[in-house]
Amino acid sequence: MKQIHLKYPDYIQVSTPNGLSYGGNQNWHSQAKKFGREARLSRFGCGTIALADVWLYLTKRFCKTELTAPVFLKGNVLSQKSYMQYIRMINRHYTFTVPYSGVTAPAIQIAFNRYMHRYKLPLHAKYHCFMNNRNMLDMIIKSLQNDFPIILAIGPNFPCFWKKKGITFYKQEDESSYTPYQRNVHSHYVTITGVYFPPNNSPMLEISSWGKRYLINFKEYRNYIKKYSCKITCGLLYIEHKNTENT
Repeated sequence: MKQIHLKYPDYIQVSTPNGLSYGGNQNWHSQAKKFGREARLSRFGCGTIALADVWLYLTKRFCKTELTAPVFLKGNVLSQKSYMQYIRMINRHYTFTVPYSGVTAPAIQIAFNRYMHRYKLPLHAKYHCFMNNRNMLDMIIKSLQNDFPIILAIGPNFPCFWKKKGITFYKQEDESSYTPYQRNVHSHYVTITGVYFPPNNSPMLEISSWGKRYLINFKEYRNYIKKYSCKITCGLLYIEHKNTENT
């Protein structure tokens, strides 16, 4: 089965009481209080988590910054405590997570590019939407081949925001078997770390979400956009080198 992955398959590993994670998890932040920064991050912080993890992954190829360096005090595996403090710093200075809407896709794009500019890193990101199936899949493949993770937006139901339709997250049992694990996921950001091409089936996107590795059926995601959401809020953040951003 054909597969395309990031160069570093472990992605981001955080040491937790339940073992090593696959990326960050917004639910590590407390919901003890109904209001406040911690509650906002726990309920609406998926965009902040996705952006933070992408920046950590980029340290494998580029230099660490004063923001990312403290997270690596214990080597390549991160401590949960230092990771959560890192998330708070990003929220305070870059993403400004707000209730219900969290962080919009344009705001994630702006935050990414502000960070690149501040630390003089040679990358640029743009949020792409209004894509057809082929264009989106081609962009995902190209980004992975360039060893850049992709932040994928699973938009809300539109125009009926109150409805609960969504897509399924799968766990992989073997090379061609996938078991439903999370159903009706919507209004959420995930990070794509790979793509599988099973024979006689739709491509499966490997993702990081809630600190775990899941898979999304690409055809199901595109059908969700068509039937229940819209192309504006279901797009992806594409990263490239600054000298190729207009090519």
